[in-house]
Order: sequence, then structure tokens, then C-alpha cells
Amino acid sequence: MRIFGTCVHCGKVANGEDISQHDYCVDPQCQAWYNAVLDGHDDDAARLEREIDAQWNAPPALAAAACYYAQHYGWPVFPLKPGTKEPATPHGFEDATTDLRHISARWRRNPNYNIGTPTGITFDVFDVDEGADQWYQLRRHQHSDEVYDPHGIAETPRHIGGLHVFLLPTGGGNWSKRLPGCDFRGRGGYVVLAPSVLDEYDGRRYRWRFRPSDQIKVRKKA
Repeated sequence: MRIFGTCVHCGKVANGEDISQHDYCVDPQCQAWYNAVLDGHDDDAARLEREIDAQWNAPPALAAAACYYAQHYGWPVFPLKPGTKEPATPHGFEDATTDLRHISARWRRNPNYNIGTPTGITFDVFDVDEGADQWYQLRRHQHSDEVYDPHGIAETPRHIGGLHVFLLPTGGGNWSKRLPGCDFRGRGGYVVLAPSVLDEYDGRRYRWRFRPSDQIKVRKKA
């Protein structure tokens, strides 16, 4: 099974097994901190450490992320109630849009809205409850008709390590527990996108482990 995605640091196409970046790519800020430590530049190392910690602990920029998904990925988005997976609009995922004016207006009403996007259009998603254990189960089933090459992987806020595995669309609908610990989101479903947070898991965030490949992004018309 191959995993396709975008290197989180250089932005170029990457593929491999359970990786989120090219082997030769290192986060520039982390590399600068590491070099400062090795060179004995304690003041620079301390400053860089504070900057890195501040970035990780800063409140998520949900409105900006929603606009980014729409503009750069071509994914329609809709607001979810703050800290939850519950739609904040009357028709849920049917209210999803890529119109930046509408998106900005919605998030101006509440900048803490989480971000939802429909599945079954440009991608489907395996919702894996317990991370690595279920991921290996999926890999063991890779010769069946129910597992496909991933085109992006996100970590969910579950403490036990849940994953969203993004796939090319199959045309199918949703199903639950057909494979142990796994749900499937296709046509008629939706998923929560990073950097949304869930209050039920102590405010933990969704995070991209392996960013989406170009194959599940909508190309803009020339």
C-alpha cells in the first residue's frame, strides 16, 4: 500500500509508508533551534524554543484555515458548532461552499466555529478509531476491495490516536464497523478538518500528519 501526499516542509509530492515529509526535509525552525544548541548559542536556542512553543500553543486560526481549504484545495466547507462535530447551519454539509465571501461572513459570526467538509466528492475518508492498531488491520486487508491508497492522513483528537485516512472517491456511501474500529465516510457524509478542536477530548486539535495529495484537490479552471 502506498501513501500519497504533500511534504509538509517543501510542498512537493511525496509518497511512502507512514511518513509526513521527505527524508531530506527538516522543519527550518526546528533545524535552526538544533543548530543553535549544537553551536552553544543559548540565547538563540531559548528564543527559538519560545517561538516554536508559541506556535504549537496558539489558538487555531479556524477562519483562515476554512478559507485556505476553499481557495487552495477547492474543498467546500461549512461551520460546525465550537468544540464539537455538530453542524452550525440548518442543512449541515449541504450548506458547504467554496465562496470566500460566504465563508468569511460565517466565521465572522463566530471565529471559534470548527470546520466541516462533505465527503464523497473529491475524496472519501476512513475514520480509524485507534490509530496504529486499526491502521495495520487496514493494511492487512489491502488486497480487498475496501482499502485504497491513502492521499492524506490527519490525526483526530482522540487520546488513543485516531486517524482520518483520505482516499480517492469511490462513489459509495457511508458505512460503520465493517472493519473493526473503522467507519467509512463517502457520499452523504462529512468529516472535521484541522485545526478544529473537540471539547470532549480536552480541547485537542485535528492535525495533518500527511497533508493531502494534489489528486484530491480540485484544480482551478484556467
